[in-house]
Amino acid sequence: MALVAALAIVSSVGVLSLGVVTPNSVRSSTATLSPQAPPKTCRGSACKVGSRVPALGFSSGGSGGGTGGGTGGPNSAPAIPWPSPRLGILSTPSPTPSNGNVYMIPFDIPHSCASDASTRIAQWLATVPDNATARFLLGGCYLLNGSVAVANRTGLVIDGNGSTFKRIVPVPGARIWRFDFGSNLTIKNMKIVGTDPNHVYNATNATEHAIAVYGVQGFVASGITATQVWGDCLIATHGDSPQTLPTNVTFQNSTCDSGRQGVSVIVGSGFTFRGNTFLGSAFDDINVEPDVSTQAVSNLVIDANTLDHPAWMVGAELSIEGCHTTNVQITNNKDRNVPSASAPVWIYTKPGCTSSGVTLSGNTWLLNSANGHLAPIDVSNWSDVRIEGDTFMASRPSGFGHIVSLQHACHVSYARNRIDGPYRDIWAPVVADPLSCDVTVS
Repeated sequence: MALVAALAIVSSVGVLSLGVVTPNSVRSSTATLSPQAPPKTCRGSACKVGSRVPALGFSSGGSGGGTGGGTGGPNSAPAIPWPSPRLGILSTPSPTPSNGNVYMIPFDIPHSCASDASTRIAQWLATVPDNATARFLLGGCYLLNGSVAVANRTGLVIDGNGSTFKRIVPVPGARIWRFDFGSNLTIKNMKIVGTDPNHVYNATNATEHAIAVYGVQGFVASGITATQVWGDCLIATHGDSPQTLPTNVTFQNSTCDSGRQGVSVIVGSGFTFRGNTFLGSAFDDINVEPDVSTQAVSNLVIDANTLDHPAWMVGAELSIEGCHTTNVQITNNKDRNVPSASAPVWIYTKPGCTSSGVTLSGNTWLLNSANGHLAPIDVSNWSDVRIEGDTFMASRPSGFGHIVSLQHACHVSYARNRIDGPYRDIWAPVVADPLSCDVTVS
């Protein structure tokens, strides 16, 4: 019997539109790709062929709906068509706040993961006014075999209250929580569980993101545990109609375990990723990956995160890409479990681009034998790079030989860094190609 999931959209006017999505009931063996398949020298968007799918519900003419990872092409996954809109209109009486401006979810909405609650949750959220808190039952379990999409809201706080939001049927193209436009939104205190229990990368299902942010102006995800999603724990990109860039997006104090990437930024300004634990993804823990060369990313803070790199992960801990990426602050992060990372930090753009301004300071990076392929910090075609006050722990007997590798990089400062560990003597600070300029090592 085919399984059918409802996609529900919550708008600022309290209208609920329903569409129908028929999910895959089985995992196709031909569509799966072991994350160990790409070589350890695989870097950036070239590793993620076929992972990009236009946004569900938006036109495919732009890049706002992609999962990121390149500019598309013949190997890109096909677009997922938007379900027929407004197949039904549901309404419920407006709820009464239980405590000040906090609205508790009705008890009769299924909360034991015994039956799907996607439509009922979206219906209820549509009745909660802007600038209020929508709170779930303490420690509940809500089955979301659809997608809860929150559109054009202002000041709404969604408090999971320690509940679990679980999907058990893959629904290609459907994010678990989706936020379109709006401003000053918060989602917090919840566990989000997807349908990928084995850390297998599958391009067909790679848009199963725990949280997707499209053109929101001010967004905070806090206290989230996102696990077993095929896609990313959080992805931020533009919304369409009209095209709106996301600004001031924060992912903090959360735990991420995902099948594609931890956090992805496609375009926008003002991103903060702080105090999180990344347990591993097929590609990168955090990735700035514009879909096209015209997209810009600016003012990014990556601070005080714990970064694991399990053996099945083929990317970098941090991959900073894009033709117009500026002002990236990477501070106080630490590697924890890194058996085979070839380049903890990859900073790359193409010749002729204008990306500039990245600072690494106060971080602790673990060096290992896989660093024989790439330097721990690999920089190409970038300017204004500061690597100051970092610690590099050399725990393996072989490696690339230099901490920083520069290719056509200018205005670079390497200062006050420490190389420690039993094999520190095999490492030198910096190697630069003839096109690099103004490199200071002290």
